[in-house]
Amino acid sequence: MISKRPADYTIDIGPMGPIGEGEALLLRINRNCPWNQCLFCPVYKEKSFSVRSVAEIKKDIDVIRRVCDLLQTLSCEVGLAGRIGNQALEAFVRNHPEIYGEYPVNVTEEQRLALQSLRYIARWLMHGVKRVFLQDANALFMKAAGLIEVLRYLKHSFPSIDTITCYARSRTCDQRSEEEIKELKEAGLSWCFVGIESGDDQVLDILMMATLPV
Repeated sequence: MISKRPADYTIDIGPMGPIGEGEALLLRINRNCPWNQCLFCPVYKEKSFSVRSVAEIKKDIDVIRRVCDLLQTLSCEVGLAGRIGNQALEAFVRNHPEIYGEYPVNVTEEQRLALQSLRYIARWLMHGVKRVFLQDANALFMKAAGLIEVLRYLKHSFPSIDTITCYARSRTCDQRSEEEIKELKEAGLSWCFVGIESGDDQVLDILMMATLPV
């Protein structure tokens, strides 16, 4: 029997993803930032950092799989051959008022969060279910064994994924052993975005020259 609770169609979504990852699913590994001292970044200020449990993250992956399957089934039923667009989304929301409310006039907070999750998941489907970004700041902070388990579960649930990325601090990268980095790579982690900062003008000049186009 399919659950009709909004919570069973809702994933935890962080405040932002990286530039250039508009096609990626945002999967929240931790909440906020363990460093949180960058002067230029206001996103996580006055917010507590916490790592989500493997069970929590797997539950979100299950929700994403559930919504993807239901959306594609409905798309076929209404003659769209599995394609996901506004017509399929509107029909899905209309067919499940117990989950999404009587959108847009009568929606509870729980139903609003389910609708937000639906939009994220549907957008990912539209882009081919290829890319994933692990939120929030420094997903590599999670213990390697737990993150490896999550990556394997994610790839098993969605074999079409070809790229998984995250933010990471250089110090956190340095704290991971060569074997852990290798296992993370083998489990599916493609690369990490590491921000290099300095207050030294000479170092900044070198970094600027390294990023200029040839």
